[in-house]
Amino acid sequence: MPLKIAAMILAAGQASRFGSCKQLAQCQNQPIIQSVINAAAPLAGDIHIITGHWHPALSQAQTNGTIHGGQLHYNPDWKDGMGRSIAYGVTQLAAEYDGIMILLSDQVALRSDHIQTLLDAFTGDNIVCSRYQHRRGAPALFPASCFPQLQQLAGDRGAQKLLNSSTLPITERALPEAAIDIDTPEALADWTQAILPSPS
Repeated sequence: MPLKIAAMILAAGQASRFGSCKQLAQCQNQPIIQSVINAAAPLAGDIHIITGHWHPALSQAQTNGTIHGGQLHYNPDWKDGMGRSIAYGVTQLAAEYDGIMILLSDQVALRSDHIQTLLDAFTGDNIVCSRYQHRRGAPALFPASCFPQLQQLAGDRGAQKLLNSSTLPITERALPEAAIDIDTPEALADWTQAILPSPS
């Protein structure tokens, strides 16, 4: 039987450096978060978005069709950091899945073939993570055996402790595109400029 895997997109933070709901900021004629949802297309039907501060705005955007393709889950403890959002999301999903891939809602350079590369390296027992800027990070796919540890996370470091474990089986895939995230309007403007076609 094929492994059942969920995509869990983290979108709970306040995005204070951006100054507004950055997940809904426009990039390439769509909201930033929609580009991440689209990248997770290999897991269509099993895409879950963990919300927090901007839940009302994201919920409204889903209702009016501005974003589509993911199921929203509101984390009431979003203020406790990324680790708590991961713990909340895994608790919601653990019973249904053999693996959960964690993505960040502002990784605008991700494509579906990147996600497929991570999926192809997953055996059901290993962690598969991206490697960029000389470190391991998201997107990262965790097997069910890691769910209890993920459910205990708190604070702002996310799942770094697991990704840097010397005892867990970890498979890396080089994914420099995952290093591109959007924290400020200036970063969005720079990225938008960078991907514009060169003038002929």
